[in-house]
Amino acid sequence: MNYCQQCGHRLEENQTFCTNCGAKVVESQNAVQSQNVMKAGEGSGSRRPVLATKKSKIFASIGVLLILVIASSFFIVKSVYKPTKLAENFILAINNHDAKKVAHLLNSKQSDIKIDEKVAKQLIDHYQMNPSEFSELKNSLHKEAVIYEKGAFPEHTDADISINKLGKKWLFFDYYALIPKNLYIVVTANHDSHIYIDEKKYEPIKKDEERTYGPFLPINHKVQAVYKGEYADVKQVEEVSPSDAEENKVYINFDLTGDYVYLYSNIEDATLFVNGKSTGLKISDVEEFGPVATDGSMTLHAEIKTADGTLKSNKKTIKEAGETIDLLFEQEIPMEDFEDVGDSLKDYHDEQSEIENVIMSHYTSISSGDYETAYAMFSSSRRSKISYEKWSKGLKNNFKNEVTNVSVESIENDQATVSFQLTSYDKQDDGSTLVQEWGGKWYLVKESDGWKLATPEIKKLNTRTE
Repeated sequence: MNYCQQCGHRLEENQTFCTNCGAKVVESQNAVQSQNVMKAGEGSGSRRPVLATKKSKIFASIGVLLILVIASSFFIVKSVYKPTKLAENFILAINNHDAKKVAHLLNSKQSDIKIDEKVAKQLIDHYQMNPSEFSELKNSLHKEAVIYEKGAFPEHTDADISINKLGKKWLFFDYYALIPKNLYIVVTANHDSHIYIDEKKYEPIKKDEERTYGPFLPINHKVQAVYKGEYADVKQVEEVSPSDAEENKVYINFDLTGDYVYLYSNIEDATLFVNGKSTGLKISDVEEFGPVATDGSMTLHAEIKTADGTLKSNKKTIKEAGETIDLLFEQEIPMEDFEDVGDSLKDYHDEQSEIENVIMSHYTSISSGDYETAYAMFSSSRRSKISYEKWSKGLKNNFKNEVTNVSVESIENDQATVSFQLTSYDKQDDGSTLVQEWGGKWYLVKESDGWKLATPEIKKLNTRTE
């Protein structure tokens, strides 16, 4: 509160002269100080809103930055999953011979073809050797990608590889994949054969059986069939092309007849030998002989037994298919010996037939479940080493045995050696059939009641499940 310094009259706030005496009002020091304090107060009060504004600007800037980062990340990720980007990456990987990248791009859950780096390299090599096909594929992929990016769906295409829309990735992004067309290879052969496709072994096939392999990539493939003949293997290779496909299937029929030769001998009752082993065949019984190898690995000769011992013909190596092999005896056989030779050969062939029959009957009895009959064909020595119960226990799942080849190699006094091949079929717990191929020898002995199986020398050649 202020008072006039001249008369002491009370002054109103902001009054410039005294209404009582007319004196001019002089501003007191306290008032000035009070006013300064008020101004100072006003100054400090105005600084607090300035600080708050700066914080708001910082938070706003951070928010804007986050929005920009999220938005840019969204568009970056979206561009990564664009179908045009997928097509570009695949084409670039082919051009760069990047088998690992190609395998990664083609291994979609929607494809039935399992593609590793080796298979991917085959695809790369195929397109490098067929640039026109690759050019067509590039154009097709580009057209499909552009149509997808316009929000439409392309029409069905016959291209080897196409782009498919598979759905959403992380809920926001359309997901696309490269899907190769499936190619199947259907094979038949006129002999039981082992099958190799691009050097990889697949399930074998039976004679005149049709088996489908695949799926494979829609490129050229090399298919090989191998027939393991009694005396030589027969091989045939075919290259298949997807351009020959009918409804995604390529058909191959292998003729594995192989090469044959003609035989002649001045003693037709002589027995034929291959690489030193008897075939059990008389020359007179063989019109054509084969299949044979013509690479020089197969040598033939003939033998005949006489009263003075065994005579042998010349040896001849097969070098050409269809040639006539002359197996000639230089020694002269007295006429009276021919009757002895004839009787000897007859006895030999009788023994041979009996031995072969023992092998066949043994496995036929097992197939029919007549284990006692099969066991009785063992020699007394073998029966003493293995009991019937123990032996038959291992046959409970077996239901069929096929002897595919049997050959008497030698008969000496009361001992014989037989080579053979066998396919066995056993039921498994899951309902499938275990198919096993066996090969080897049986050594037989002649006892009082005939030839008996004494010692096996057998090994497993192949196994598969059907």
